[in-house]
Amino acid sequence: VPGIEAVTITAHAGQELVPLPEGSRYLGFVFARGEGPAEVEAALREAHRRLTFTIVADHPDAPGASPAEGGATAEVPVSAAEVPSCGS
Repeated sequence: VPGIEAVTITAHAGQELVPLPEGSRYLGFVFARGEGPAEVEAALREAHRRLTFTIVADHPDAPGASPAEGGATAEVPVSAAEVPSCGS
């Protein structure tokens, strides 16, 4: 996506992920640069629109876990409002 400079994933394997607002950590960050705030925001929103998150539970007792497979997979919807924007 034009304007996107980096995507950094800060979550790591084995980390407990608690959805916002109860949780206090993001999965990662998208960094953008542009001519002005509108261009930066548009780039961030387009990059976020293209992201897909798949969370796999490591613990067989996790909600949605399949004992036969030893884990669970869930698509995690994240609103574009949760992606912090940064100025140029």
